[in-house]
Amino acid sequence: MLPAGKNIFKLINRMMRYLFFCLILIIPFAGTNAQIKLEIDIYTGDDNLEKMEFQENPEIRIILNAKPDVIKKNINGGSNWNNNSIKRITMELPADVSFRDLAAIHLRRDRKGSLGYVWDYLKKDNWTLKGIVVNALITDEGKVYKINMLNKTNQRQLYRFTYDGDEVNPKEGIAYKAVFEPDLPDFTSPGGGLEKNPGEVGPKEDAMITAVIGTGSDNLEGGNDNNINLEIRFKNSGRIIRLNNINQRQKWNNNTERTLTRVLENTKDIDINDIGWVVIRHTGGDGSFADNWNMSKLKITISKDNKTRLLVNAVTMHRFTGNNREKEYETLGESEQYVLKNATITAVFGTGNDNLEGGSGNNVNIIIRFNRRTVPLTITNINNSAKWDNNSVHTITKELNNTHTLELDDIKEVEVRHTGGSGTFADNWNLVKLKLTITKDGITRELVDEVRNNIHRFTGNSRKKVFLVGDVITF
Repeated sequence: MLPAGKNIFKLINRMMRYLFFCLILIIPFAGTNAQIKLEIDIYTGDDNLEKMEFQENPEIRIILNAKPDVIKKNINGGSNWNNNSIKRITMELPADVSFRDLAAIHLRRDRKGSLGYVWDYLKKDNWTLKGIVVNALITDEGKVYKINMLNKTNQRQLYRFTYDGDEVNPKEGIAYKAVFEPDLPDFTSPGGGLEKNPGEVGPKEDAMITAVIGTGSDNLEGGNDNNINLEIRFKNSGRIIRLNNINQRQKWNNNTERTLTRVLENTKDIDINDIGWVVIRHTGGDGSFADNWNMSKLKITISKDNKTRLLVNAVTMHRFTGNNREKEYETLGESEQYVLKNATITAVFGTGNDNLEGGSGNNVNIIIRFNRRTVPLTITNINNSAKWDNNSVHTITKELNNTHTLELDDIKEVEVRHTGGSGTFADNWNLVKLKLTITKDGITRELVDEVRNNIHRFTGNSRKKVFLVGDVITF
């Protein structure tokens, strides 16, 4: 039976998006107005980039199949790039270039002249590249489609550019040229890369559990003795599945949130609808010096054979002490599974050369406004009171409660607000990167994606920045 009402339009929209993606990967755009622009985000690590006498400024070279390379020289414009900074380079590709023509991306910094004297060595520069992200924006008949081609981030050192480096030294990453191959998924294989039919059930597989655990105002020590065990108990079979030390001995600081995903081995035969209870146990002992822990949030889902069930969704605090080491939760019923339809937001913030203090009064709120829905959606203290240092990048993912009826195409604008006050000693904050995406029902919409030297400087006289939401389809 086909879904009724607007759900059928969502299904058709999703199918059309995936069909379009398949087409752009197999054949060039048919339209003459199709245009490809690359957005290349370059993350500098713990050794900055400087303009030096014996070295060229870096260049990016896009290698194409059977077509001339597209080159952008002097990508830093002769300026220094600070430690732990992010810069965005944009490159327009010729109109006759299709998505499948993209073969490789070269980032290089050539030698210039020779080092003849000892003092010449003071005029050369080493530069650490710790990450690179490449997105292709394809504009066709007024619509913009964004496809991620390369994502190498969260690394301490991806390449280290030196004057003396080889073209590529795979062992140490010491180079004057870095070579990256774009990740173009092969959608020509059987099935076309489309999603499985929701009603299709493949071979039985082990279950996977995801736990989102919040720590309140008293931390979890971790180490050898102060960890978390989790038990899953069944109603009819009497079976118990135990996961010991799910925090892997890590310390969880006050007011933090962790997401853990674990495969439950040897569970191909279980019925997730027979799960009756979940038990959280803190392994700390008793006595005056025993570890106490405040758990402020617990959300547990289990997935198996293309089905997901919400087991626990508790946002009330529980305090684990020497006299209270265990908390049992009865699993949620069918009527409470609607929570799985809630949207989630992922925010990537890049701080420039003036930090965000955090604490009790200097935090970040996000306000989402709509075209049809009258009440805005506000996410308070998205940094969770944490301090964000100069030239740092932070990624936060949050579930948005009571959003199971939210419509992604209704979002009009996003406001980022700094909660600091005014006056001489008010906190200022420089924002240099912002990427916001929202996901619901398997569809992701990009709300904001900007990287600039100064997207906005938040001061006592300017505490908010509003971003209009465009119509970019992401894959």
